[in-house]
Formats: sequence, structure tokens, C-alpha cells
Amino acid sequence: MTRRRSILKAPGRASPAGPRPLPRRGGVAGRLQRLNRRASSRRGAIVLLSIMIVSVSSVLIAQQFIEDVTDQFLAIRSAADGMRAREVAMAGFQAGLTAVKTVPEEYLYSTGLVAEPPDLMLARDCQEANPENCTYYFVSLRIQPEDGKINLNNLVRFDGEPDDVHRRVVNRLFSELKIPIENTDNLIDWIDENDSSVGGAENNYYAGLRPPREIKNFRLFSLSEVGLVKGFTREMLYENRAPEGWAENREEAAFLTEDEKTMIQLDDWVLANNVTAFLPYSETVDTKVNINAARYHTLMSLSDGMTEKAVADLFKLRRRYNGFIKNLSELRELASWQQQSTDKLTLYEELAGTGGDISGMMKSQGDYYRVVGVGSVVRKSDNQDSQILAVRKVWGIWDKSNRQLIYYSED
Repeated sequence: MTRRRSILKAPGRASPAGPRPLPRRGGVAGRLQRLNRRASSRRGAIVLLSIMIVSVSSVLIAQQFIEDVTDQFLAIRSAADGMRAREVAMAGFQAGLTAVKTVPEEYLYSTGLVAEPPDLMLARDCQEANPENCTYYFVSLRIQPEDGKINLNNLVRFDGEPDDVHRRVVNRLFSELKIPIENTDNLIDWIDENDSSVGGAENNYYAGLRPPREIKNFRLFSLSEVGLVKGFTREMLYENRAPEGWAENREEAAFLTEDEKTMIQLDDWVLANNVTAFLPYSETVDTKVNINAARYHTLMSLSDGMTEKAVADLFKLRRRYNGFIKNLSELRELASWQQQSTDKLTLYEELAGTGGDISGMMKSQGDYYRVVGVGSVVRKSDNQDSQILAVRKVWGIWDKSNRQLIYYSED
């Protein structure tokens, strides 16, 4: 009987030829195996891609969070700086009111408070870790006689009719500043309480605008309202209207004296520096202009008989008395003010009100004062330029006669 050799390997013994690869399965089982391998590879790629997406999203979310927190921090710091600047401005405003109430008017002029005093540093806040990096708090105080300007509300009397004297004054001022004189009638129609036009624009004009606008038919509360009136713009109110090259030509004019060169400043060509629009406390309106505070173009508009020589002599007289002329009678001694202004009156008689029924357009005492306090928060460092963090302004108009604050604003 023939014995068969067993082909089975003994346990623990390897084949001399080494392990042989498993034969590739065919049919359904092989295809399933290959599909499982591919699916496993795709699952791994999806996991890696998901991890990358989550990582990128986390970075983006973190960046957005940091930006939001930074914006909130900057907004809070800006609000805090603004509050500090307002407190400083309020301190300047209160100091100005106290000065107007208690200091004799003559000293307000002679000490320079009526002009523009320099900024004063109230406090300094330095970091302990970096003492060179400091925050400074400055206040600027201004006290300005508001009745040195022409009040546009005086274009209309309290009986509702136009005031012809002030209409002529405003027309002359507009001519000086190259503003169309028909704008005077636009102002009258805006202020008066009737619907009858004096040549300007009534409600039908403003209703036809896009968007439509309602005419006020009442007194102006502030000068900014003038920008709503037909023919006016904000630029016309607050921008310089000097002829092109005026400042350069005047500086180079060799025939002008220093007094003549300084008589007209660049600020004199700004309409807002020559007119005002406050509403008095009562219907007793003072229509006179304070000669101690009036600018060149304001004075030139008071009369057809006013001359540049008369204005120059007035300015010289103001300087002689430290900026304050106590009595109008001082002008009587000036030859330029004795020139004939009308058929019957000299310039002095016309404007001082000593001729007949003429009430006059001038006075030497101020009754309305604009008090302005400006607060600034500034960061200074030796390694960089100064950085203005916040500026606030608090201002109002004080009626000395009635001891009332008739206008108040915070900017």
C-alpha cells in the first residue's frame, strides 16, 4: 500500500520559499474587497478635510472675535475720551459765563478775554510704565460780543413788516461779500409770518423742492438755519469769500501802512463772522451794532456814507483805548466822522443817533455775549506726533441785560 506524503506544514515551521501571496479573488468577493479599500481611503480624506475646515473656521472666528473686541474697546475708549473732552469744555464755558457776569466789560477787552486767548492745559495723565506717553487735557475759552454782528432777525419788525433800515444794511453787507442781494428778500419771506412775498420765496417754492421743505415763517434760532433758505448754502455762510489772491496782494502792497493791512483780516470775509441770528429774551430788540466788536465789512454796511478812512480811524481809536471805547462821543472828534453822510446829517450824527428822529445804528456797550468753551484730549509721545483723541465744544449766548442764557448748544 503506497503511503501519501502529507503536504501540511508542521506547526511553527516556515516554508523554505517564504509566504506566498494570497491569490486575488475574483468575482463578487474580490470586487467587494476593493470597494471597501477605496471607501476606507475616502473616509480618511474626508476626515482630514474636515479637520482642515474646522481649523480654518476656528482661525477666522477667532480673528473676527478679536476685531469685534478691538472695535468695542476703541468705541468705549473714544466715548470715554469724548466725555472727558466735554467736561473740560463745560469747565471753560462755566468760567466764561462767570467772567461775563462779574468782570467789568472794559476789563474783558483790556485783558484780551474778548479776543481768542491761547489754549490752557488743565491736566496731564501719564502712564507709570511709560512716563513719556501722556494724555493732556486742554481748554480754550472765548468770549465774543454777539451784538458786534448784524442780527438777521431784525430784517422783520415784530409787527410782521420788513424793516427797511436793516434791509439796506444787509444789502450793503451782501454786496461787500459778493452775495446776491435778492437773498435779503428770501430771508424776509422765510422769517415773516405771512404768505405774501416781498420778492423772495414763500411756501409754494419750498413745497416744490425735492424733497419738499416747509417754510419756517418765524424768527431764526441760530445761524445754521440760514442754510435752509433759498439762495444760501453752508459754504456761503462759513467759507472765506475773499477775492482770489486777495491776501497775497494785500501783503505785498507797499503803499499800505501796517494799520491798513491789519484792518481787514481774512476772517472778515466770512459771512458768519458778520451776521448772527439769535432770538432775544423779549420782544424789546436792540438793533444797534457794538462798535467795539464790529468787523470791517459790518461797519462798512451801516451807512452809504461810511468810508474806509472812517473805519480805519475807528480801529485806531479802539487800539488807543485798549480795545474799548466807552462813549460814542469819542467819534465826534474824528474828522472822517464829520463828513456829510446824508443831506442833513454827518456820519457821526446818522449812526450815533443825534440827528432828529434818527435812532442810530451804533452803541459802545455790549448786551449779548457768545461764550465758547472747547475741550481737547491730546496724546503726546516723544516717539510720535501728537494725536487728538477727542474735541468737544459747549457754547451759548448770554443776555446781560436780562441775565438769561438765551441759547445753548453742545457740539
